[in-house]
Amino acid sequence: MVTYKVVVTPMAQNSLRRISDRIKLEASAKMAAGVRRAISNTIKSLARFPESHEKEHYLCYDQQIYRRVLQWDYRIIYSINNDKLIVSVVEITHSSRSQETTKRTIKP
Repeated sequence: MVTYKVVVTPMAQNSLRRISDRIKLEASAKMAAGVRRAISNTIKSLARFPESHEKEHYLCYDQQIYRRVLQWDYRIIYSINNDKLIVSVVEITHSSRSQETTKRTIKP
């Protein structure tokens, strides 16, 4: 069975930090830690079968394909480099965030 290396970009790390900070303010530190842990575990799970999740069609262009996996109300957006066996998590967003806003954040 092939195992991919999972890399979390600085943009995705910042998004996770902002999500955690907001939950800490609105709910509790315990809940923020739980959400952060659950998202992190979902990200780690991408090391196996990353192609099993849906494509984010509105983000895909030319040869770049993005996929998403959901953890509660959060979309974890990532790309796969099959040649190097690397999964790159590029963004973590709340599912209520508009596609257009996400597209502006990710597209070059």
